[in-house]
Amino acid sequence: MGRTAQGWKLRRDPDSGLYYVRFTLEKKRFEYATGERDPARAAVAAARIYADAVAGRLKRETTVAASTVQADVAFGEWLAAMKTTVSESYHETWKIYVRAHFLALDEHGIAQGPFRTMGDFTDAKIATYMRKRLGHALRSTVKKELSALRSFLRWAKEQGWISEMPLVPKIPPKSVGERATTRKEMATELSPEESELLLRHLPVWSSERKRRFPVRAYFRVLWETGLRPSTIQRLEAPTNYRKGSAGLTITRIVDKNRLHRLLPMTDAARAALDEVVGESGELFGRHDWRDFLPAAAKAAAIEIGPLSPYDLRHGRLTQLAEGGNLPGLAYLAGWTQITTANKYVRPNARAAKRLLESFGGNSGGLEDPLVRSRGLEPPRELPHWNLNPARLPIPPAS
Repeated sequence: MGRTAQGWKLRRDPDSGLYYVRFTLEKKRFEYATGERDPARAAVAAARIYADAVAGRLKRETTVAASTVQADVAFGEWLAAMKTTVSESYHETWKIYVRAHFLALDEHGIAQGPFRTMGDFTDAKIATYMRKRLGHALRSTVKKELSALRSFLRWAKEQGWISEMPLVPKIPPKSVGERATTRKEMATELSPEESELLLRHLPVWSSERKRRFPVRAYFRVLWETGLRPSTIQRLEAPTNYRKGSAGLTITRIVDKNRLHRLLPMTDAARAALDEVVGESGELFGRHDWRDFLPAAAKAAAIEIGPLSPYDLRHGRLTQLAEGGNLPGLAYLAGWTQITTANKYVRPNARAAKRLLESFGGNSGGLEDPLVRSRGLEPPRELPHWNLNPARLPIPPAS
């Protein structure tokens, strides 16, 4: 909306949908939330705010610190202010916390959650929120939500939205929380052979007519690199990749842990990127990728559990970990600590078979490519004598 004759203009925040009024007074620039999502009502509120500012009646402490002020207005300003202080992934996560939990917006954008006004941020309500969330999420998830809430309340106190900082309690040491029933407890284990079969049965492009996007190339790059799906979706040309480049540049803005690095690539990954890269713009973008792998598993007649894009990453990292080069694995995966491998890599019969055979031992008659918990069961007795270094076969002297 353009500048009006009154000397102010409106700005709509794309994240919250709220309108803000901007104006310059006495050579100083001001911006205030109107608290409205409707442009007509926002214009009325903007005119009133501007008139109060000109008359000297606008005092932040008395206009926004009142307990009746809608919390979504403050959350909107907080998210806008924090955009330059945290990574994009953190900012996106905070937006999810605000919409889904702190405000619990319904389909009409109306807050139904525990914090609807600034007066709702009391010690009791925050503690109640923590206990209720522990009934629906794990301790680690609730801990992150409370951390975001503390950040918001510190900012609100600094900016005059609240007069006192309420207590955000720590989670009791013995509380573990409850896993959301809609999420898988563990990643679905995929062997390299199964992954290749899934990739061959994926469509090359999506079925949308107006805005098609590459499907097989996306999952191929995900498998070959082991990168996070969110990282691959943010890749752009020429910043991250140019056609024919030897490596893939991961910048801080696209990486969850903000690690800038140049990744080596396989020929298959480079070929997939060359298929979709242009002169500029996103390589893949953000789309709903959830249904492609289950459809490919059905087409390939693979009997397997629920599938998600992250299962390819887990499977690839498990395969790469079998090579034993953990520093290289951490570099490729974007981990800040090697011990993060404990969360992703699982022991498996395929790796055990290769380990025994590397020492010249008997693998117990297990056949390639792998022994799976949902298929062939491992033998009850393995030849444990092979694990005794004193009894290992000694190769003849050359």
